[in-house]
Amino acid sequence: VHDFTSDDTCSVTVALTTNENAPVATNEVLANLTEIAYTNLSARVMINDYSNPEALLIPQSVISENAEGEQYVFIAEDPTEDMKGTARKRVVTTGKTQGRFVEILGGLQAGELIIQEGARSVKDNQDVQIIK
Repeated sequence: VHDFTSDDTCSVTVALTTNENAPVATNEVLANLTEIAYTNLSARVMINDYSNPEALLIPQSVISENAEGEQYVFIAEDPTEDMKGTARKRVVTTGKTQGRFVEILGGLQAGELIIQEGARSVKDNQDVQIIK
């Protein structure tokens, strides 16, 4: 918690939470408050501690975990013109979570077809009908 007083004798208390992987530039945040801080003003400050414009996000609901603790998804591989393919199990490395989506750090590439409906009941190498 940091107390900040502007030249106009307005006092603001700001609580910043951090973790070891996401340091916060506290002085920069507090310096910017001088332009917006007024008496009896409440503010909600949101700090973006992570950004990845290249992130590959998939629904959290399609990720399963095996007995060894590996997380995996099923993709529909080799789609044919009549929208049939083969289910393939892919072990993935996950990153940050945002809402119902999870960042994929490894194991998948952009453009691959992830099996969503029936993801919990499909088996590796099973023939599947692709519905978009």
